[in-house]
Amino acid sequence: MEQTIYLIRHGETVLNSQGRYQGELDSPLTSEGIKQVKQVSKLLKIVVGNPKERELISSP
Repeated sequence: MEQTIYLIRHGETVLNSQGRYQGELDSPLTSEGIKQVKQVSKLLKIVVGNPKERELISSP
């Protein structure tokens, strides 16, 4: 059985842009971070296809 795992990090946050670590803090995305998330979502739609045919796991 072939298996592919995609690891995707969140987009840039306010704390990231300040060079700060955020750990479990909930920092909002910057405008660049929102752009990054939109780009990744478009790519995933192409690569993954129908998400109902895949197992998707996400951290909170």
